[in-house]
Amino acid sequence: MTWREVLGIVGKGLWASLKAGAYFRVSFILKVLSGLVRAATVLVFWRAVLQQAPSFVGWDETSILVFLGCSELFFGLQLALVSIAGRFWVYIRTGYLDVYLTRPVDARLLVAVANFDVPLAVRSVPPSLVYFGLAAANGWQPGAGDLLVALAFIVAGALLLGLIQLCFSLTSFWLGPTEPLDEFVNSLYEFGHYPVDTLSGWVRVLVAWCLGLGYVATVPARCAARGVAALGLDTVCALAVGLAGLVMVWGGLSQLLWVRGRERYEGFGG
Repeated sequence: MTWREVLGIVGKGLWASLKAGAYFRVSFILKVLSGLVRAATVLVFWRAVLQQAPSFVGWDETSILVFLGCSELFFGLQLALVSIAGRFWVYIRTGYLDVYLTRPVDARLLVAVANFDVPLAVRSVPPSLVYFGLAAANGWQPGAGDLLVALAFIVAGALLLGLIQLCFSLTSFWLGPTEPLDEFVNSLYEFGHYPVDTLSGWVRVLVAWCLGLGYVATVPARCAARGVAALGLDTVCALAVGLAGLVMVWGGLSQLLWVRGRERYEGFGG
C-alpha cells in the first residue's frame, strides 16, 4: 500500500468517527461536562499539593497548569486513536482477526481505524483550555514555536504508547489472553498524570525513558512552559532523537512479534 492509500483509509475512519460523535451529541456533551468536573477536582488536588510545597521539585503553579493541559491532550489523543492497541489480543483470541486478514490492507491498520473515537480527543480540549487559560492568567506567555514542539512531542508520544501496548498485546499469539499485561501497562501509564522527572533512581530510568513516560506530558510541558530556548536547542534535539529511537525500537519489536505470531496463528482460539 502507498502512503496515500493509508492516509485515505485513516481519513475515512476519522470522518466516520466524527459522524458517530455528532449523532450521539448529547452523550458527547455530558462527557465534556464530566471532563470539566474532573479538571476542577484535579485543580483542587494540585492546589493542596502546591500549598504544602510551592515549588514541587522544580514545578511551580504555572508550569503544573501547563503540564496538566499537556497531559489532558495526550491521553485524549491516545484514547481516541491508539487505545485499541492494548486490547488487540481480544481479536487474536476470539478469531475475529480473521475478518481483517482477508482484506488487502494491514489488519493492524484496519483494527485501529475501526476503533477510532475522535470525540474522546475533542472532549479533552475544553479541560486543556481551562488549564492553559489559568496558566496564562499567571503570566504564561508561550511562543508559537514552543507550542508546536510540545504538540509534536505529544503526538509522537501517543504513537509510542500505542506501539508499546501493541507489543504486549501481540504476545497473545504465545501466551493466550494478555489482559493482565494490558492492565499492568495501563497502571504504569498512570505515572503520566504526574511529572516523571520528580522520580529518582532506577524508577526514573525505567518509567521516564525505557517506557517513554517522559514524553507523555513532562517533556511537552517543559517545552511549552519554559520554552525551547530556555531548555536549550541541544537538549530538545537530544530528547527528540531519544523519542525517535524509542519509536523505532518498539515499532521494530511490534513488527517482529506480528510476523512471528502470524506464523503460528490458526484462527479462532489463537
